[in-house]
Amino acid sequence: MQGQRTGEAATPFSIGAATRIGAALLILIGGAIHAYETPAQYSSVRYLGILFAANVAGALIAAAGIYRDKPWAWVLGILVAGGALAAYAITRTVGLPQDTGDIGNWGEPLGVVALVAEGAFVLLALGSSSTWRRRIVDRTAA
Repeated sequence: MQGQRTGEAATPFSIGAATRIGAALLILIGGAIHAYETPAQYSSVRYLGILFAANVAGALIAAAGIYRDKPWAWVLGILVAGGALAAYAITRTVGLPQDTGDIGNWGEPLGVVALVAEGAFVLLALGSSSTWRRRIVDRTAA
């Protein structure tokens, strides 16, 4: 079946390699931007730096799992990217405790790139969701 690695049995619920690679790259773009911003966030508002580092770790784990065609990785990726999208919106509207400096700053270049990549990831993941959700259900039913 298309997207299968050599030696693997084809399943009717496999997601193609191009889709998995594209999704992994999109979540990694968001993770890379958060990695770049982590030191600055940590030095200004410690808990934000920790959240940024968690985003990076989650993005790396999700990308590796998606590349390996693991259904749980799509769920993790949606949580990581969706959480980042929600946090961006909150910091630009009402702000967070100890961090109100970005209220109204919707045009920050790295933030916009991260928004596009993470938004595209979420759309791609949701578009592929019928496939990976069936695989999760099949595994839990077995």
